[in-house]
Amino acid sequence: MPRLSPASAALRSFQSLLQHLFFLIVLLLTTTCVSPVAADGGPVPAVNIIAGIACIIVGLFLAFFGFRFFRPILFLVGFIAFGLVTYIVCINVSPITPEDTTKRVIYLVLIIVLGLIGGILMAIFWRVALFLVGLLGGFFLAMFILSLAPNGLIPEPLFRGIFIVLLSIICSFLIFKFERPVVIISTAIIGAFLFILGVDFFAHAGFSDIVTQALSSTGSYSASGRTYGMIAGLAITAVLGMIVQFSFFKGLFRRDKSAYNTSNRADNV
Repeated sequence: MPRLSPASAALRSFQSLLQHLFFLIVLLLTTTCVSPVAADGGPVPAVNIIAGIACIIVGLFLAFFGFRFFRPILFLVGFIAFGLVTYIVCINVSPITPEDTTKRVIYLVLIIVLGLIGGILMAIFWRVALFLVGLLGGFFLAMFILSLAPNGLIPEPLFRGIFIVLLSIICSFLIFKFERPVVIISTAIIGAFLFILGVDFFAHAGFSDIVTQALSSTGSYSASGRTYGMIAGLAITAVLGMIVQFSFFKGLFRRDKSAYNTSNRADNV
């Protein structure tokens, strides 16, 4: 496919950004009107509905189409990264209690606003976005490993934090050495984690507590058979995403890297 001019590439980037913004606005407007029933028989809060549906849709997209649709990934990675940092800061500054609905809404608004800013920045600075793909892949891989035990596998908060940071940094640098395989593996892991997290907003199996507790100072959560079922679902979804992406894009791995580098892909996809 021929390389686009800078003006055409900028126009496509702007159109892609508008599509994502439109999708997010429609998602927020439609999901706030839905009122499904929670596991205890009461209504699921609108904030849970919004977060759950968004995580399911974005998670499936990342897990199975992350490498093919590179340009949308730039925006999504920025949104996830900035939103995740916002969430980490919020729950450590002022933890969320089950009955504190107002705080949940405030946190959601902050995550959306800062996530949009991050998405726009990463759509512009694609090299940083590529780094973040590996960083998030390592981060969610660390979350999966920590979730294998009720105390977070690494109970000490300091060592748990070091483990998360090291694994994230290692994956972020590997993506520049083995770009395509690491992008596929990372997007499959990120997508699978987000998908299962979204399902848990409705299933109430305790999976979402893994993230909250692993990133807070406590580091422990109450695991049940349903929780480990969700963890198994995460692993299965990630593996399926890798299989689909590696199979669907197997021809790309035989191309010369100079003919299909990151800059060309960012312009042409």
